[in-house]
Amino acid sequence: MKTFGQTLEASGGIGKGFDFLRITLAAVVVLNHSFLTVLGSYDYFEANHLWPIFGSAVPVFFALSGFLITGSAQRLRLKDFLINRCIRIFPPLAVNSFVCALIIGPLATTLPMHDYIFENREFSHFFLNVIGFIHYQLPGVFTANPLPRQVNGSLWTIPYEIGCYAIMAAMVLLGVLRSGRLMAAFCLSLSLYVYMAGPFAGLQPSLLSGTSLGNYVAGFLAERGNYLYLYFLAGCTVYIFRYSIPSSSALAILAVAIIALGGFHVFDAAKHFVLALPIAYLTAYLGLLSIPKLPLYSRGDYSYGVYLYSYPLQQMLILMYPGMGVATHFLGSMVLATCVAMVSWHFIEKPILSFRKKFSFTARKGDLAPAPMPA
Repeated sequence: MKTFGQTLEASGGIGKGFDFLRITLAAVVVLNHSFLTVLGSYDYFEANHLWPIFGSAVPVFFALSGFLITGSAQRLRLKDFLINRCIRIFPPLAVNSFVCALIIGPLATTLPMHDYIFENREFSHFFLNVIGFIHYQLPGVFTANPLPRQVNGSLWTIPYEIGCYAIMAAMVLLGVLRSGRLMAAFCLSLSLYVYMAGPFAGLQPSLLSGTSLGNYVAGFLAERGNYLYLYFLAGCTVYIFRYSIPSSSALAILAVAIIALGGFHVFDAAKHFVLALPIAYLTAYLGLLSIPKLPLYSRGDYSYGVYLYSYPLQQMLILMYPGMGVATHFLGSMVLATCVAMVSWHFIEKPILSFRKKFSFTARKGDLAPAPMPA
């Protein structure tokens, strides 16, 4: 039986299923948000035990990110790694923030344009999204929607993705990636801390508490999403031990069974700690399958663009067509988000990524894996 490492080598170092997995996950997130923005809550998922389908999409994104980014960090110098990550995540995020504030906001606001721009700090604060200091509201925008005032709820994962890059940078500096044992010990220790400490109690200095800097730091450590670090670390671990982990359909089915139990509160508070490795295993297994690319989505990596733009477009659809059902809303959202994502990829993301070769000699030889968004 082949291991993950042998399967990856046989495919030339490229997991052929990861592109399919990325866009599928992005579509699941859009469907998730269709329920949320149309119905105004997550009660539907909780009542029907649908976490394994909808709630696991973001964890899978982070496990996928850990698997791919560990390979990138092993190949590149720290400076090159950080440059590559920054130019992958921040320029599209900046453009998205400007589009939301300067195009979608003015079209959707109930306020006069002067008041929208000059009379409310929400407008200026929204541009802090560019650096990962996430703000969700714009003045007078989407106030009557079932999920009011939320311009782009997808951005909640961005600080945690940046936090994952910081963790990886720390692992590079500490030399953890050079040893499987060190890597396992580091990931297990940090995972246990995340599980036991909850919202990283005590990590935010009291001197910063309540300040802008303190609030910014808290965005990377907040309880809402710190469990995502568990999935990232699990993905890192699976990559490091890829030559020891068998690529087994039986183990993949077992992982699916364990994940399914998570939707029925079997693991209670320990759910994410228990599910991190099964989800990371299933992510790597699927990513290394020879899954053909979808025809329309084979022309570029549109998953990040779909993730970034779908939410504000979904809110706009509800504003314009308030009686739309979930299924129709999802289909319309996917069409619109895909069109915008294609423009984003071909005119913003791909041209910017080409600059990596100018910044880094090492990048010319590898690390073409795009940053999964998650998420």
